[in-house]
Amino acid sequence: MPKLRKVTRWIAWLFTRTLGLITVDPQTFKITSTIEEMAHAHDEWAKKVKEMVPAARLLVHKSADGWEPVCAALKLDVPSEPRLKDSKQISTILWRVRVVSTVFWPVGLAAVGIGMWANAELKRAD
Repeated sequence: MPKLRKVTRWIAWLFTRTLGLITVDPQTFKITSTIEEMAHAHDEWAKKVKEMVPAARLLVHKSADGWEPVCAALKLDVPSEPRLKDSKQISTILWRVRVVSTVFWPVGLAAVGIGMWANAELKRAD
């Protein structure tokens, strides 16, 4: 999903700060590490997590394992119909977030500006 590529900056920052195994261009925030270096960084990160988290509290899950291990770890019932999100649903959600954020900030700033102007007018009238 191209819209989620922006997350790579955060992932790069995370791996750079936590493991120092991925290199990032400070100007463009583009990852300059190779695929092999990134795979190694992920494996090192997973190894550290396994070392830090007690085995009784750690669930290493693969999607092929299904819902049962996750629900058992969370002490929840296995859902009869899992909620699936396909790319169209995610795109719709992202579009709604973009619309709300695009409308919210200008309207919010306009409201603050009007409030400040009205406050100044009221003070000047006194």
